[in-house]
Amino acid sequence: ALEACRDAATNGSEIVVVGNSEPGGLFANDDAIQTGFGFTLSTDSGLAVEEGASLYSTSIPYPQAVIVEGNDIFVASMTSNDLDQNINEQTGNDFPNWTHLNKYGQGFKMSIEKLSLPNYESIWKAEYPVDPETDGTVYSVHVGGLIRKTDPSGREILVVVGSTRGKGEAYGPADGTDADGFITIVNPDNGALMNEDVNNIRIGSPADDVIAE
Repeated sequence: ALEACRDAATNGSEIVVVGNSEPGGLFANDDAIQTGFGFTLSTDSGLAVEEGASLYSTSIPYPQAVIVEGNDIFVASMTSNDLDQNINEQTGNDFPNWTHLNKYGQGFKMSIEKLSLPNYESIWKAEYPVDPETDGTVYSVHVGGLIRKTDPSGREILVVVGSTRGKGEAYGPADGTDADGFITIVNPDNGALMNEDVNNIRIGSPADDVIAE
């Protein structure tokens, strides 16, 4: 069964790994063609798997970034808008690098889930849609990374960065169809966009721009 690690983070005593798998793989949901997962490795017992769970999604999530602070886990994913398979032929003798390839889905939106250690209790989850273009095209969102910070006013915020050609409330205003970087500010308590200060902005030029992390 396909199993791929996408990212890992630590709170100093535990390591949280996120990725995706197919039925028969780690924490897979056998009712889904592919599942996002998270699990904990103990640094006190030779990196043994302590606990884990499948991640929420209305479709297929590809976890891209995770942070762990105390018992709080935040996972940012690219969630597919469809179930179309991208790779239908043999890929040769080399096993494809599923860390970078998405087997299913032609378009992706961003989703974020907050979970709690040690049992991976889901606290909240949110999806951030992409607005369709006038011709019906829906561009993908590529998630680069996330970090939890305190802003100058003392508020706790979750900052997510990435790149997209698309438009939507979470991704800021844009002109044209070239790819821009985006910065999205989210409330870590509930996943709501913090738009009161026009925090969700685009960073770009007339050419394609990519924010990796």
